[in-house]
Amino acid sequence: MSSGVEEKERHVFPRWRSFEATCSLGELKTPKVSVPPDAARLDASFARGVAAWEMDRSLWADLDILGSAVILGKLGAMSELVAKAKMDPRTPSFALETLRSASRGDAPVQLELEGVDVTDQQGARRDIRERRSCLGGYPHDPVGWVDLALAYTVVGDDKKAGRAIRAALQLAPNDRFVLRSAARFFIHIGEPQIAFEHLARADSTKVDPWLMAAEIAVADYLGRTSRLQKVARGEIESGKSGHDLTELASALGSLEAANGNRRAARRLLKKALNGANENTVAQIRWLNRTSLGEVVDASAAAPPLLYEANAWVSYHAGDFQAALGESLRWLRDQPFSSAPATLSSFILADLMWDFQAGASVAEAGLKANPRDLMLLNNFAVCLMELGRVEDAEALIVRARSENQGGKAASTLRATAGMLQFRLGRSDAGRLLYLDAIDAARAKGDKRTAERAAYHLAFEEVRSRAGGLGSALRYVAEFEGAMGRAEEKRYEERLRELVASGASAGC
Repeated sequence: MSSGVEEKERHVFPRWRSFEATCSLGELKTPKVSVPPDAARLDASFARGVAAWEMDRSLWADLDILGSAVILGKLGAMSELVAKAKMDPRTPSFALETLRSASRGDAPVQLELEGVDVTDQQGARRDIRERRSCLGGYPHDPVGWVDLALAYTVVGDDKKAGRAIRAALQLAPNDRFVLRSAARFFIHIGEPQIAFEHLARADSTKVDPWLMAAEIAVADYLGRTSRLQKVARGEIESGKSGHDLTELASALGSLEAANGNRRAARRLLKKALNGANENTVAQIRWLNRTSLGEVVDASAAAPPLLYEANAWVSYHAGDFQAALGESLRWLRDQPFSSAPATLSSFILADLMWDFQAGASVAEAGLKANPRDLMLLNNFAVCLMELGRVEDAEALIVRARSENQGGKAASTLRATAGMLQFRLGRSDAGRLLYLDAIDAARAKGDKRTAERAAYHLAFEEVRSRAGGLGSALRYVAEFEGAMGRAEEKRYEERLRELVASGASAGC
């Protein structure tokens, strides 16, 4: 059976987007901070760069110093040099886009994602070639290295992505964009400790609320207490803009919610709504659903790219068509993330029965997440429904080998049961489904148990093995666990299978 994303844990990890997109969202503007004396050396490399540039005013030296100016928020003082670079026909297109984006300042940019195909690996490969070409003439650009790392991550080449991220960290170890992107990369590849070390070591983290938020979130994920919490709480009471503090207030509010301090959590999360970005809104809505009970009204917040939050709101409201659209937009926005790919493929397979589209989305998600259990599971389910049983069996074997810790055991057992039914071994398949139901029941996971019971009923109808009545008794036992809208879709599918005599499966 297919599986959606488990919403058991969420942290305010930094989003990872291209430099242009991040700039357009206002997340790279320098907050007005009082920089302590020991952090003043952050500008030393820029001063050295200016001195070197005075000796060599070639185009590439111009671009080097402009790249540093972008990172440090000093581009406004270099308008003549910006104009010169824009006029030079040799200036790479990526460098031009970076300068245009940074020069726009507060002007909002409409980010258009609708035309992007989430399964377009050829487009991702073209992106890699273009970024490598730009870096060939401009190798000291940390922004270029980060964007190249993102492109490699999307196609699942974590080794090359890691080299690019480390190059960026060497060039700009204190830069917000570089550090937040690097942190998200290391979390993605299962190395949160490395993410924490880079954030904790950077001088800029001590004075930048965006970096403090990332450090606190990663520390919490690791089960550690951040040493910056006291400083962070002082930042919340400072005079900085709400947008600069939104993720920090959200991260602190999440800690209070986890500690059971609902009053403090509510106060901080209300502050986080002042100038909130989509990451904060998604976090608040997740906390409302899972622990706080809708104590913070985030309905009026409408920042750009609110796809994750909207996907879950629509899903829980039973509007699965809207949830699918939002989850696919979420995947386009964060194409390396397994969560939107899992949710999209689940909706397509289990609630819309579009197995070809579900297979395409799951397969695309596996490019960046080849070991993800739920994507392997959902891809296998879609392939079985498409008649590709041998290919599905290979995926199930892969998923079992990855599932050493027992994560998602109930779902994987149910899918193994489906495989046995499709191989003509109904008795073995039934036992695996019942095993899955029992395991889910033992964990108190009635939602998964009900879903497994319905899938057992589907297979009993398809196989004509005579066990439908028993399967329906399990369905009745867990009735209401999934929610009425989801149950209606399963009921409709069961009726269709019964009415058709399950001819497609015979």
